[in-house]
Amino acid sequence: QYRFAFADATAATTFGDLISENLASCAKRVAAAKVTELSPVTTDGSDGPAVTARLFDVKQQIADDGTQRPYQLIVARSGTAVSYLLFTGVGETQFTAEQLTNLAMRLGQRTAQG
Repeated sequence: QYRFAFADATAATTFGDLISENLASCAKRVAAAKVTELSPVTTDGSDGPAVTARLFDVKQQIADDGTQRPYQLIVARSGTAVSYLLFTGVGETQFTAEQLTNLAMRLGQRTAQG
């Protein structure tokens, strides 16, 4: 996990959008990557800090026989900070969509805490 702090929310939003768009378009630049963007997470701040997060499933081909390595990524923003979380699955170990959504909300909350 990486956490980036910015002077204002506009800079944080711009940075978070840049990372997210680069992830979303990765398969266009890397032929051996398959990227699926999951439903975004947004909270209004009524129960803690407001959070916006984009979630990705990535499969990267690692061998000529088609073997792939799975990754799950979250880019979460809250206020003036952005967090980037990369989870490297081992075998079939991956978060479900619901677990990843819950993790994204918690990541955004922790991002706001500094």
